Amino acid sequence: MSYACLARPCSGGAATPFRTPMHVTIKTPEEQEKMRVAGRLAADVLDMIGEHVVPGVTTEELDRLCHDYIVNVQRSVPANLNYRGFPKTICSSVNHVVCHGIPNDRRLKAGDIVNIDVTVIRDGFHGDTSRMYLVGKAAPHAQRLSETCFAAMWRGIEAVRPGARLGDIGHAIQSFVEGNDYSVVREYCGHGIGRVYHEDPQVLHYGEPGTGLELEPGMTFTIEPMVNAGKRHVRLLPDGWTVVTKDHSLSASELLEETRPATPPPISWPLLETLPARLAAGREPAAWRELLRSAHEELKARFLASEPVEELVHSRAALVDTVLREAWSRHCAALPGWALVAVGGYGRAELHPCSDIDILLLAPRSPDPRGGGAIEALVAFLWDIGLEVGHSVRTVAECAEECVGDVGVMTTLLEARLVAGVAQLLAAMRQALAPERLWPVKQFFEAKVREQAARHLKANDTAYNLEPNVKTGPGGLRDIQTIAWVAKRHFGAETLDGLATHGFLTVAELRRLEQAQAFLWKVRFGLHTLTGRREDRLLFDYQIRLAQSFGYQDASYTLAVEQFMQRYYRTVMDVSLLNELLLQLFREAILSESEPPRPLNARFQVRNGSLEAVSEDVFQRSPAALLELFALLQQNEGLHGVRASTMRAVAKSLWLIDEEFRQNPRHHRLFLEILRSPVGVTHELRRMNTYGVLGRYIPAFGRVVGRMQYDLFHAYTVDAHTLFVVSNLRRFAIPRYDQELPEASRVMQQLPKSEIAYLAALFHDIAKGRGGDHSELGAVEAEAFCLEQGLSQYDARLVAWLVRNHLALSITSQKQDIGDPQVINAFAHKVGDETHLDYLYVLTCADVRATNPKLWNSWKASLFSDFYQRVKRALRRGLESPIDPEHLVRETQDAARRLLLERGVAERDIAGAWSRFSAGYFLQHSPEEVAWHARLLADRDATSDEPLVALDPRSVRGTTAALIFARPRRHGFARTTAALDQVGLNIVDARITPTGDGFSLDLYHLLEDDGAPITDTDRLTEIEQALWRSLQGPADAPFVVSRRAPRQARMFSTPTQIAISVDERNRRSVLELTAGDRPGLLCEVGRVLMEERVELQAAKIMTVGERAEDVFHLTDFDNCPLTPQAAERLRDHLVQALDERQAALREPHPAFGAAR
Repeated sequence: MSYACLARPCSGGAATPFRTPMHVTIKTPEEQEKMRVAGRLAADVLDMIGEHVVPGVTTEELDRLCHDYIVNVQRSVPANLNYRGFPKTICSSVNHVVCHGIPNDRRLKAGDIVNIDVTVIRDGFHGDTSRMYLVGKAAPHAQRLSETCFAAMWRGIEAVRPGARLGDIGHAIQSFVEGNDYSVVREYCGHGIGRVYHEDPQVLHYGEPGTGLELEPGMTFTIEPMVNAGKRHVRLLPDGWTVVTKDHSLSASELLEETRPATPPPISWPLLETLPARLAAGREPAAWRELLRSAHEELKARFLASEPVEELVHSRAALVDTVLREAWSRHCAALPGWALVAVGGYGRAELHPCSDIDILLLAPRSPDPRGGGAIEALVAFLWDIGLEVGHSVRTVAECAEECVGDVGVMTTLLEARLVAGVAQLLAAMRQALAPERLWPVKQFFEAKVREQAARHLKANDTAYNLEPNVKTGPGGLRDIQTIAWVAKRHFGAETLDGLATHGFLTVAELRRLEQAQAFLWKVRFGLHTLTGRREDRLLFDYQIRLAQSFGYQDASYTLAVEQFMQRYYRTVMDVSLLNELLLQLFREAILSESEPPRPLNARFQVRNGSLEAVSEDVFQRSPAALLELFALLQQNEGLHGVRASTMRAVAKSLWLIDEEFRQNPRHHRLFLEILRSPVGVTHELRRMNTYGVLGRYIPAFGRVVGRMQYDLFHAYTVDAHTLFVVSNLRRFAIPRYDQELPEASRVMQQLPKSEIAYLAALFHDIAKGRGGDHSELGAVEAEAFCLEQGLSQYDARLVAWLVRNHLALSITSQKQDIGDPQVINAFAHKVGDETHLDYLYVLTCADVRATNPKLWNSWKASLFSDFYQRVKRALRRGLESPIDPEHLVRETQDAARRLLLERGVAERDIAGAWSRFSAGYFLQHSPEEVAWHARLLADRDATSDEPLVALDPRSVRGTTAALIFARPRRHGFARTTAALDQVGLNIVDARITPTGDGFSLDLYHLLEDDGAPITDTDRLTEIEQALWRSLQGPADAPFVVSRRAPRQARMFSTPTQIAISVDERNRRSVLELTAGDRPGLLCEVGRVLMEERVELQAAKIMTVGERAEDVFHLTDFDNCPLTPQAAERLRDHLVQALDERQAALREPHPAFGAAR
């Protein structure tokens, strides 16, 4: 904001620069750093608001969004509001408004240009910035004006250095602007800034070189040229604020995101100036080690003080450079013709606190003993002082030889930078590795693309893993480096700026890429600082502490860590899109494609296998093409992507997807056509999400892009999980994947309208993060959307019903007794008909399978399928004829008898075995289980009191079943679960069946930690022996589980919640337990049950990430439900025991920066 920067007039009234003395405040380094923080916060506001600057929005709405972001998210102060009476948070200057436009209810329209000017106060210092935005498709002359203004600002910035004068800045701007046939506003100017919003010096955007105030380090001021398309003259409107061009011509203004100090951008670290002398004076390694330690502590302190991370990574590289040069001169000065070369990330002069330091000792010839000894002494010395370098010793010829078959070595040497020694030798190596000799550009490009694809595959091809790798994950730093490597190999670009110079990136894209890199650098620097090691995984342990360190705070419906991670995911999504765009540009430029275009229709053509819009304005002329693009990719399987120019055109045209676009019937048909396509549904929905189209077409989906949930249950962000659900449904629909889930595939392939399932998948979690029941809120959104798209009322209601009930089948089957006829009948009434059940079944399987790779297992597949079949049979009988228990018992017995007779078991033995059990036993077990138990009991001596232990490696339930038939013993359940837990098994179900002759048949369903049943013979023997030991040990022998809780689970504290109700029909109590999942939990529950004299009949075990949500069926020793008093005692005892145990297991968080 430049109100106080009206240039001082002389007596004649004309603006005359530099005649009045100025009183300039010199800022200390600490004050400059605080200003950088404020400047970055202001820049974040402009980053946030950019996506909202679209046709139809009012500047009043933009002001409200910015104000809310500054006050509630950044916890900062908007400087403009009430400054000398200014009524708003931002200045919004549209078209011919030069500056100080007051936000109002005027709606922006396509073709407008608008400058948004915002200033943030943090810790008493001001950060002032503004940016030009093009609204929709701007006219070429408006775009050129904006770009000229941006370039003029940079011309002024480049003139800033100690010893320069203010006139140099003005002259650089004026000569550039007027050379492009525009004019510079003279009445308003840049200004000094700090604790005071507007202070000296005044920074005019015109002037003569060598005139004006001399610049000194520590001065801080803004450079914000205002450039008019017509004449320079302006006038002030009656509101006392708004400044417009007199001739009504367009005007543009730019102000860099950071307040510009007069200190030059190269590294300025006082320590580096004194370090060489201090190192030279240190004779022992210990002295060097202490200097390095002190320097690293200083870097850490600067990071915690929020200094720009770009300066820190370059500062550490400069620190290592200084140390290596001094060490080289001490140990290798006598080596003639050698060179000490930094390679890899160190070669780029980018070092995080624990980054690898890779050096190449480049020799003119194979080292002799003297040279070899000097190098050994150098490397040993570096390790002694704590500098853990990775080194190689090679000649130029050996470097070339190593690169021949290894693109990784080629890439490392591509970034070689001289640290000390002979520059000519490094030049000779570069010449030997030139593209015309090794790794031609085409081969190098193809190798790097293959390398990136393989790296992405390891991360499940998604950037949205909940514990992502900030360096190697999709959308991470390595994706940015891949772009830079290819650019360097192709046309020798040393920095990302070179991509803009060569026309591969627009200025806006370069800005996005640099901002993304800075944010990812900050995260990585924080990880290294936090852990004290080279840790690039953004683990749960670190996410919450980094969020706190970066200033995020909990809001009403989102945790601070969720806000931080949403910023991370949206950043990597941006990187992924830019990476795809640039690699496509390189592909087009490098692979020398010359095939003429092949028309597809009036809007699109195929060029070299990629889809291309026939012109840049296709989407403006025909907005429907924004959806048609994806339908064409489905219909033409030979296409392998989208041309880069078309990607850009899509990005520039997203504003066209507004409410009018969403209501257009043609667009409805296109969207449904994409969902109904026999191929490419998942692929194109993912592409639509990446390009930003899906979130614009379904605004509610746009709000969950990048939204994470801080728990262990959901392994992906909401949008990534949603698209994985669609992907699973698609796999069910394609016969070649039938072997994965045969039952779900059979049902899916018989559904009348597969798009119903896909729409339910898209909306099932769409209301996450709003507060309230996301299923109910999502159902309302889904029904409205489906009706808008032209679906019938029945289909729309079916989609809404699926969204509302998408958790019902999963929760019922995992937490209730699915053998109970009442449970089956109640669920049959809930779904109403087989069509609803079929859709719900496939959606449930797809949803659970997409939630977390470790969550889905053969047990859940069997459980869902079993319950689905039972409810299906109930529906076929008719809701008016519910299944009765006697009918189910007869069905189970008849099926089991057939199996037993086929195995040669006599009818007499069958009757003898079954006489021990009540009818409830046959309701709880499948025919296969009943037959297995009967065979074991028939083979056993009926008069024996010896226990029986047996394992079924692959039970019908998709688990390994463990059976114990023995006399009841004290703490039997606790001892058994402790034994199974100690050997690392997951217990997913337990059923305790007392027999009429004083025995107990206990059945446990088990899985390995990876969700698979146990098939290894040695492992089965280990389990059986563990069970025998638990049975044969002394009754009073202690039993504990010493296995440690997983790292991730220890990060969460789940309060114990217990509800106990009475199931009158089955004469039992039902205990529902929610607690932190951990080894030994069931053992602890069993111990308390025994101490409270409570019998366990069955346990339904359900793990939801870090939480256990288990259900226990209980009676007292008289086989009756618990009395209210007994239930209350049990509840209190369990809460106390489980909370004490969880508190003992939780690790305290070390302070930020402490090493583990």
